[in-house]
Amino acid sequence: MAFSTTESPVYGGNIITLEIPEDANVRAPLYFVYEGSNQRHITLGHYHQGKVQSLIPEHDFEEQLQLNFCGYLNNELCILATSAFQYYKDSTYYLAWYLINSVYNSNSLDDLELVRSDDFDLSNEILDTLDDRLYTALTHLEVQIPEHWTVLGDFKTTDLTQPLDKSTLLHFTAQLGLFRVASFFLDKPGGDIALKTPNRHGYLPREIAAEHGYTELTELLTEYSQNFVRLDRRPIFHRHGIIHFQENGDYTLTTYLQKPIAEDIHLIQAFVDSMNQNNSGLIQSQTDWPEQQADTGNNLEENADSAFSDILQKSKDIHVAIETLGDLDKPENKMADQDGTPGDLDSERRTSIEGMEYSTNNNIEANAGYGE
Repeated sequence: MAFSTTESPVYGGNIITLEIPEDANVRAPLYFVYEGSNQRHITLGHYHQGKVQSLIPEHDFEEQLQLNFCGYLNNELCILATSAFQYYKDSTYYLAWYLINSVYNSNSLDDLELVRSDDFDLSNEILDTLDDRLYTALTHLEVQIPEHWTVLGDFKTTDLTQPLDKSTLLHFTAQLGLFRVASFFLDKPGGDIALKTPNRHGYLPREIAAEHGYTELTELLTEYSQNFVRLDRRPIFHRHGIIHFQENGDYTLTTYLQKPIAEDIHLIQAFVDSMNQNNSGLIQSQTDWPEQQADTGNNLEENADSAFSDILQKSKDIHVAIETLGDLDKPENKMADQDGTPGDLDSERRTSIEGMEYSTNNNIEANAGYGE
C-alpha cells in the first residue's frame, strides 16, 4: 500500500489517499497518524471503493515526520502502512504573509505584477485553485496575526466617501475573484469599513468585482453584513489536546506526544462518537444571502430564527462532546491493555498486522466511511 502523496504545505488541506484491495471487508476505525518532533496529528480515514481518504492536517512548522496508517480493533493498534512525510512552506504560504503585512504599505497592492518576493510571485500562481489554497493558508496563519491588526492597517478614515491613497485587501480579492479570501478579510477588524471605502481611483471593491464579471463575489461585497450568525470553527483547546474542525466536517486531534498513540485514538474517537450521537455536522454553517422578496417581514425573521436555532444546537452538541473528553479522566473510563493495566496500550509500536483480521482473503475489521 502506498500513499498518494508524501508531502504537504504546512497549512494542509489537501486529500491524501491510500488504496487497499477493493474486496476488503472494512469494519474497524482507520486513522492517519502524523508523528512530528513534538506534535502528533490524528485524522479519521474514510473507506470507499478500495480507497481510504482523509484531509491532511496543518502543522506548525517545516519538518519531515512519520506518517502511519493505522487500524484499531478490540484495543489492538495495527500500523498497516508507514512512510516519511514532509511539511514545507510553499509560495502560497509566503503570499498569505505578504497580504497580512501589506496593510502597512500603501503601495504594496497597487500593481499586481509587483506582488512578489524571493519566495513567491503572484503571476506564477495557478488562479483556478488560488482562492482555496490562499484561504487555507490564511486560516492557518490566523493565530499569528497581531491583535491590533486591521484590514486597513494604520489608515484611519471617518469619511467613507473619500478614497484611500491605497488599494485594500478587498480591492485585491475583487481583482482576482477570490471569494473565500474576501470572506476571510471581511470578518476581520476593519473589514466592514474597507467594504465601503474607495481606493485611490475612486472604486469600491464591489465595483471592481462587477467589472471583472465575478458575480458571486459582487453579491458578497454588496450584501455582506457582520451581523450574520456563523458557527465558530476555531480550534478547541482542551487539556487532552487540540480539536481542529476540517473543511469536510471531519476533525483532527493534535497532541504533544505525551501519551501513547492508542490513548490519543481513543480520545478522538470518543469525541467523534459524541458528536455523531448528537447528530451534529461540523461543516461551517453559512447563511445564504437573502433573496429580494416582496414580503421581507415575517419570512426573514423566521429564516433568521431557524438559522440561529440550528447554530445554537450545533454549539450545544460541541459542548457535550467536550464534556465527554473530560469524562475520559474518570477511572472507570481509563483504557486498559490485555492484562488490565490502564494507560500503556502502546508501549511498543506494532508494525505488523497481527491482531487484525487482514489476511490473504483481504478482510479488515473496520468501519466504512465514504459513499455509503
